[in-house]
Amino acid sequence: MKHWLATHRVDLHKTHGDFIGCRMNSKNSGRLEACSVKFKEMSKGDKVVVCSRSADTIFGCYEISSDGFALIDDPEWGSAYCYKINLQMKREPYPSFKEFKSEFKNSLEFVKDSEGWEGSSVGWIREISKGDFDLFNTYLTMPI
Repeated sequence: MKHWLATHRVDLHKTHGDFIGCRMNSKNSGRLEACSVKFKEMSKGDKVVVCSRSADTIFGCYEISSDGFALIDDPEWGSAYCYKINLQMKREPYPSFKEFKSEFKNSLEFVKDSEGWEGSSVGWIREISKGDFDLFNTYLTMPI
């Protein structure tokens, strides 16, 4: 089992909060494929923290409950490579991603390893340690 941190647009999360997805595009053969190689490394049973950096929001911690599948020409999502996700932990109102990073910056491995950290806020995925995933769970259970 792997642990992941994935960003998602707020509007997409509202339309399909039970999916995580990345855009698909047509490769040279004309076949649609996921734009993100990392995204296709995810698998059923993995854990994923879903957030929006642009909206400074942590939606929650989820478990991937399906194999990857193609969603073609969806009215809101277009064509996307998706996984079904089941919510494991969240806090409302949604907590701040920036505050989380600030509070746990001395404990987080992915913040110390800044490779790709300030990249795109949409469709960004990276594998994180179980320890970092557990810190997200801790943060989501802290009193407001």
